[in-house]
Amino acid sequence: HRVNNERLVTALAVAARRAGAEVMERTPVRAVRARRDKVEGVDTGAGPIDAPVVVDAAGAWAGALGLPPGVSPPPVFPVRGQILVLRGGLDTIPRPLYSLRGYVVPRVDGRVLAGSTLEDAGYEKRVTAGAAADILAAACTMAPVVSGMTLETAYAGLRPATPDHRPIIGPAPGVAGLLYATGHYRSGILLAPITAQAIADLVVDGRTALPLAGMSPGRFGRRRRR
Repeated sequence: HRVNNERLVTALAVAARRAGAEVMERTPVRAVRARRDKVEGVDTGAGPIDAPVVVDAAGAWAGALGLPPGVSPPPVFPVRGQILVLRGGLDTIPRPLYSLRGYVVPRVDGRVLAGSTLEDAGYEKRVTAGAAADILAAACTMAPVVSGMTLETAYAGLRPATPDHRPIIGPAPGVAGLLYATGHYRSGILLAPITAQAIADLVVDGRTALPLAGMSPGRFGRRRRR
């Protein structure tokens, strides 16, 4: 929670460009193309892109991409989490607070995060008044000083969950060149570095020394896509 996720994503994009990568923003991937059980690239909103390897790291939407016939989508589903952003000044709350009802986390810029919900709401990212009231009540119980803070904004995100609560990392069964990196649920930022290392190993060397057996896409069995 000490990491600012928005700044982290921006910094990663800058670093990727400096390393020679092309970052295409607002370019949705429509489908993964394959021929004879081997990936050939993707179809996007900006046209086709040829590539021998495709990494599906689309979070809660990882199972919604158009996949080649016979390839099972990863069993990822969205869990909505609503969060409030408060402004209370520096040193108002010296350290993160956690309870069974939620958390209150101070940021170095003076903002305070209060959250969060766990909701089965499909892909609906709407913020609700009821959830905001529940989060505020829990936050005020943990830190009464919250009641005097300014409510700056509120937002909702979709966490990528899996049936067994473990990430899905590794080669997709049924087609060569397709890798999954999804299902991290509430630990996306925490597990991002080791996930990136594992995927980089698989792309470059075709194998990794990291223990991925418990996160293999094949553990769910082969379910043919309709």
